[in-house]
Amino acid sequence: LPICTNGWGSMADKGKSYCLIENLVNFDREFGRHHLFLTLLYGYEYTNNRTKTIEGENFTNDLLSWYAISQAGKVIPQFDETDTSLISQMARLNYSYDSRYLLTATIRRDGYSGFGENSKWGLFPSVALGWNIANEPFFGSAKNVFNQLKLKVSYGSNGNQAISPFQSISKMTDNAYMNGTSLAVGYTPGSLGTPSLSWEKTVSRNVGLDFAMFKSRITGEVNLYYNESRDLLLKRSISPVNGITSIYQNIGRTDNRGAELSLTS
Repeated sequence: LPICTNGWGSMADKGKSYCLIENLVNFDREFGRHHLFLTLLYGYEYTNNRTKTIEGENFTNDLLSWYAISQAGKVIPQFDETDTSLISQMARLNYSYDSRYLLTATIRRDGYSGFGENSKWGLFPSVALGWNIANEPFFGSAKNVFNQLKLKVSYGSNGNQAISPFQSISKMTDNAYMNGTSLAVGYTPGSLGTPSLSWEKTVSRNVGLDFAMFKSRITGEVNLYYNESRDLLLKRSISPVNGITSIYQNIGRTDNRGAELSLTS
């Protein structure tokens, strides 16, 4: 608590609003040996957080406790509000021929209000191919052992907006100072804007094999993967000549690669 005379009191009122709208359109059709499934998505998400706070110091008495904050000798009101908007657009196509050859293609476009003025949108495509080897005529009697054997390969990207609101704009910070014998309101730089701040992106590559043996008594899969994350949202140290020691930027890169094997019986 602050050091003061004749008491100190505080009251806060917090509120949150959240809105989510998702519109989905599906189209499913089979014609001959062809199967087509199309999905379209448009989504909107809005979040608002607000806090109202009032502090008081130097009360004339303590009979009314914090209910008398408005009568305190020093009253400090504060109001904080943050809001974010996220818009998502997506189209996905699933196609199969004779349950042997499979294709999934997706294109996604996302926009986040917290990024720079000219870089709010990110485009994230992906494609996956599958081959059901066990459904091929040449597989023959091998089906007595493997009732499922599917080779798959995929490539795709996705995004991450892992920052809080207003990180891409310049901000000022309240900084009261003494003007003679009275307290005056002043401001100092709180953060520097980065108009080019944008999405983290992760590009994934995968090759795998799914299998089932002896009428699915034994199932499993083998996967080889390589994930590359680019433009990580991190703070970079800068010279304090402007009163700021760090800013958010899209810097850094990480790689993740390996093999996975799962077996169920």
